[in-house]
Amino acid sequence: MRNNEPVIALMAKGMTRLNNNNDKSMMRNILKVIGGFAALITIIVFITGKEYLPEFFSKSSTINNTQQNPAISSSKNTEIVNQTSCPNNSQSNNITNNSDPVKFYLDNMFCNKHGTYICINQWINPQYDGPFGDRYGNIFERGIGMWSDNDAKSGKGYACYYLDKNYNYFEADLALEKRWINGDYGSTRFIVLCDNNEIFNEEFSNSSPTKHIKILLPKNTKVFEIEVEQFAGKAGTHGAIWGNAFLSQ
Repeated sequence: MRNNEPVIALMAKGMTRLNNNNDKSMMRNILKVIGGFAALITIIVFITGKEYLPEFFSKSSTINNTQQNPAISSSKNTEIVNQTSCPNNSQSNNITNNSDPVKFYLDNMFCNKHGTYICINQWINPQYDGPFGDRYGNIFERGIGMWSDNDAKSGKGYACYYLDKNYNYFEADLALEKRWINGDYGSTRFIVLCDNNEIFNEEFSNSSPTKHIKILLPKNTKVFEIEVEQFAGKAGTHGAIWGNAFLSQ
């Protein structure tokens, strides 16, 4: 004790030192607790993984990830996206479900031999240039149109394809062009041949309805042919339509 310091001042200094010592001691204890808690969390993460962290840690991590990458979505959202149907555009016509057959449209296939009057996807005719249409107003955007090689007289028209694959079925919508059914246009036979063997033959007249056919092809067919045989009337012959015609595997 200094002789020149009052007793009260010395007591105040002593209390200040005491308080500082207590604060330091308390701070050391707090740091020890925090250090122990951090060490415990580290051990839990190392042994068991993040799923056992306190809930507020896991929520914080999820929010941060979502904000950094908004494209991240839950598995449920991903499933919904995968089930979304394709947009309605030209490409969707070529997109089918796994259960649908693979279609090979005749208008996209190379025609090895054909008659004089054959049209792809629309008529090209001195009397009319335009889409294929049946008696009911249906328009066929795809298909093969044909008439007799003798033009307005009796005869045959045909398209022949050499196949380099094995096909199971042939499908088409058979119809007569609506512009040439009012009058005497005789009759038209639709014929399908495989390796020169006839597997389908049906006669149409002015009043015949449009007909969808699905024909099982013989195995290992190499030459596939569609044909019309026409018997002219006083007004000439029909325009025969193989609408949406395709082979499938």
